[in-house]
Amino acid sequence: MTMHLSSLLEEGEWGPLVEEPEIEELDNYAEKVMAHYYKQKEIFSSDRVFVFNGKPWGVIPFSNLVLHRAANPKFDHTFEFELRRRFEASTGINCNAFFRKGIFRPLAVAAIVEFFLEGEDAKRYKDGNRYFFGQKYSRLILFHYCLAYRML
Repeated sequence: MTMHLSSLLEEGEWGPLVEEPEIEELDNYAEKVMAHYYKQKEIFSSDRVFVFNGKPWGVIPFSNLVLHRAANPKFDHTFEFELRRRFEASTGINCNAFFRKGIFRPLAVAAIVEFFLEGEDAKRYKDGNRYFFGQKYSRLILFHYCLAYRML
């Protein structure tokens, strides 16, 4: 949970929120999380902004982050499955090649993400919007995907 909170609310690789609190420190940890929340609410003048890495969500900035982290040997690869999940779900691009036999493959990641970023499809993604398999997210689209999946 702390890793997810840090990846959403804090800029950079990892911030203080990634540290697991002791049970007696949970109230203090909750205050730190809420402080980040209120800070971002003030910055964005809303609490209805989807954020990742302390910034408004965007498929293109996220794709660049995936590319950067895949190329960085010091990157904490405990989060590589999450990178794949978010990229694949947003773009609909098959990312099976990110891993072979459970081993992360940075060159395959770079090839897939660079191909996406250099293509025409990347131009249609607008920052601040969420996408599901390349379609701008709406509850109706998600409902149809879920319905189709259940029918298979």
